[in-house]
Amino acid sequence: MEDRDDYMPEEPANTTVTQQIELAISGLDSLSTLPCVAAQFLPRLLQGQFSPSALADIIESDPALTAKILSLIEQRGSSLPDGRFSLRQALDKLSAHDVRDAVLSIKVLQAFDLDDGIDKDRATAKKGLLLHSIAVACCAKDIAETASPQMDSQLAYCAGLLHDMGKLALEETMPKSFASMVEEAKSTKRSSRVIEQKHLGTDHTIIGKRLGQKWRLPNLIVLAVWLHHSQTVTISEDMPEARIAAVVQLADSIARQSGIGCSGSFDLPEPAESISQWLAISPEQLQQIRRKLSETVRQKSNILGLYLPKAGANYCKIVHNAAAQLARQHAELSGENRRLQSDSSHLDFITDFLLGINSIAGASDIAENFAARWQKFYQTGMVCLYLAPWAGSQILKAVVVENLSQSRMVCLNAPA
Repeated sequence: MEDRDDYMPEEPANTTVTQQIELAISGLDSLSTLPCVAAQFLPRLLQGQFSPSALADIIESDPALTAKILSLIEQRGSSLPDGRFSLRQALDKLSAHDVRDAVLSIKVLQAFDLDDGIDKDRATAKKGLLLHSIAVACCAKDIAETASPQMDSQLAYCAGLLHDMGKLALEETMPKSFASMVEEAKSTKRSSRVIEQKHLGTDHTIIGKRLGQKWRLPNLIVLAVWLHHSQTVTISEDMPEARIAAVVQLADSIARQSGIGCSGSFDLPEPAESISQWLAISPEQLQQIRRKLSETVRQKSNILGLYLPKAGANYCKIVHNAAAQLARQHAELSGENRRLQSDSSHLDFITDFLLGINSIAGASDIAENFAARWQKFYQTGMVCLYLAPWAGSQILKAVVVENLSQSRMVCLNAPA
């Protein structure tokens, strides 16, 4: 989708600009991913015996893939019956065909010229936002496990991974304007939400909420996406389901304090103490979560190939090889299809012939029936069908079917 420079007015945004933003965002069917990520999942998709669980580690590390699969899970009614969420188990309940189609429908950031100029800057910014999202996801999972055994840590992980999907959507639909807003937030040391409200009349939490509802993501995830910058502790007193938003808010603060990735906000991270105390997490436990975060994010980054060199060129090479493989498979399938069509045609002829005879028909009648049907079915010229003579007989009978299915029986003296 083209970037709209008129989304960046000098004065505070009016309702027209807000409506333009909402219209652009509503057209999104999914987020996009980086070429290095696509280079990881494409070879697995092309395996002969593809299994959805083979992509689980990649899907659960990338916001675009996670959002797409969560939406597919809801569409197919594959949620786990006991209420505890597991993306891996849900994947196993989906058909390989559905998962392959969903993953291949994800757009890949322009793979050409990623090593130079504007495209390189955009890829770098998107990678920074992706790293931040992974950090918040990993941190939210650890916080949920520490805070309460009853809290769904896997759902908290997904909520953390998708908490900034509104920013990813803005970057998707208006990359230049989004980059300008990030630069303004950096130069003024302000929150991205403040800059977004100033220029757009809305912000990434509202945008993320509406996308989550459109894509039919789990309600708790949508709630966390919407409220993770709000007074989550106060809200949770009257709305217990908002507790997951408090977990994500704390995880966001810790990820920013740890300096992993770039969220696009440059104000001071929100203090962690009040939320951690409310969640009954001790300072020692919080410090332990911080210490393991960098290594966990590094492992996820390696799964996605975020640090592999020449990602764009590598992706293009894999796409080329995939296209060649698909072309070979298509040629094989076309040949097999032609063979099956031929076999089916022969079977139709035999079926038609057998249905046209009965138990009282003589050999001559059967031969005439067969020859006439042969001419008609295979669109031939004159057909002559000989009947094998009795032992010692020199008389050879033959059925001749001429044009227009006119048939006659002839008798011939067979040579010795």
